[in-house]
Amino acid sequence: MTTNRISILCPTRGNPEFVELQLQNMADTIAEPSRFTIFYYVDNNDPTIKEYQFALHKMEAKVGKTLQFEIVSGDPIGTPKAINLIAEMAEADVYMLIADDMIYETEGWDRAVDQVAADYPDGVFNAWFDDNVFGDRLSWYPILGRTWYKTLNYIAPVIFEHYAVDHWMHTLGKAVGRNVFITEHTLGQRQIDDVDTEARYAWEVDGAAKRKMDRDNEQFERFLRYLQLDAELLRKAIAEAEGA
Repeated sequence: MTTNRISILCPTRGNPEFVELQLQNMADTIAEPSRFTIFYYVDNNDPTIKEYQFALHKMEAKVGKTLQFEIVSGDPIGTPKAINLIAEMAEADVYMLIADDMIYETEGWDRAVDQVAADYPDGVFNAWFDDNVFGDRLSWYPILGRTWYKTLNYIAPVIFEHYAVDHWMHTLGKAVGRNVFITEHTLGQRQIDDVDTEARYAWEVDGAAKRKMDRDNEQFERFLRYLQLDAELLRKAIAEAEGA
């Protein structure tokens, strides 16, 4: 089975301690960490940017011999655009999205990613690990093949402010028959429940996050016809690979 170059893309803000813990978690759970590069996008107006730099400097001494990682700092451009910007910097066979508060709960999960890539050598796939929340209903934190990215020329649709990116990818993968739910490995989340509202996620409570979620859901419906066009591009890429 071929070993793939894998890039992890993670916009982050205000959580340098999460990044430190996450890098240690990756070093502990990845079977072959030397072929990984992790990109963290941090807004240049983030008041904790120096703490991020210190955290990565600290982790360089601890796991830098096995893991490659870096901070990319730039203007506050929103999560989707930040994802796309760091994707442009990556030279990978597989692109993975992650949030700074997510951790991998099982070891050797990168071998499962290699297996998906081997099953779809044309590079058109949308895979995801079991998150113990949405399961097979949503590809939360998608894992995408290189041809998928190069064909569409984006990872995250910039029509969204923050949410619905995974919903878009899940629907697109379903349309082309290339969704892959990896059940043998799981993701966990450090996010703490809101003790006042008992909500697990910010979008469940009236406020800015919920307004963003509502807007992104409206955008999803408004631009759904463009998803069908992108699905046709992916079908064409699959057909061309089959005919090669």
